[in-house]
Amino acid sequence: MTSLLVLGKNGQLGRALKRTSAVVYDAWGRETCDFTDSEHLLTLLDTARPRVLINAAAYTNVDGAEGDAATAFRVNAELPRVLAHWTGKHKAHLVHISTDYVFDGTKGTPYSEDDDPAPLNIYGESKLAGEDYVAASGASYTILRTSCLYDEDGVNFRNKILEQARRGTEISIPVVTDIIGSPTRADDFARALWALTSSYTIARGLFHLAGAKALSRFEWAGEILAEEEGTSTLAPISYHHAEGTALRPRNTSLSSRLIAEKCGICLTE
Repeated sequence: MTSLLVLGKNGQLGRALKRTSAVVYDAWGRETCDFTDSEHLLTLLDTARPRVLINAAAYTNVDGAEGDAATAFRVNAELPRVLAHWTGKHKAHLVHISTDYVFDGTKGTPYSEDDDPAPLNIYGESKLAGEDYVAASGASYTILRTSCLYDEDGVNFRNKILEQARRGTEISIPVVTDIIGSPTRADDFARALWALTSSYTIARGLFHLAGAKALSRFEWAGEILAEEEGTSTLAPISYHHAEGTALRPRNTSLSSRLIAEKCGICLTE
């Protein structure tokens, strides 16, 4: 029996959990199990018997999901359904990671947990379906929605901007001005998650946990380049001129007030 198990150890959050951990835990990636193979996964869980299970596995390719909805729903909806069923049956606790893309971005101010989801794309739909399965399962759970997660190594907005800036001198990088989120450093999120799961009583329910700033992509890119030596500049463009298959919500910044009030957890950046 293991006390704590992380699914998705090789993803952006999984790596951050490893960097920031002060506890001993087990972690599985695709080399351990195909997470869409429910029968095999349940067999492994029956052997491991974790008391707390953190689901950091996800299909996060927003544009790719438009052409492969089946895979997006298998990973983002069916997997948490299976995990919630198992944790409920074995009196364990499930921590499930979700996204700001469950919202349509029309509110104009940061979203709270009481706001109604209305996803605009397949990715958001699949993540919301996963949330709904977990919430309806009867299992003990914590759902954490976050926004614009990034680290120094993964495929994310921060690193794409830096990659373009480092291609040469005097490059003008087009960045949208009307897509807004809450940039969240993966290591900060991971530390908060460890604090949450190591507490005597794990907070149960739905929470938002994201960076404190609501920034447009253009504003965020400006902060990124301010830390980089070079002569690259930013070219402001509107969402309508950006490339991409999936519809993007305009403003999915998140309010993390509830988790700060209930758990004393607050991300400053």
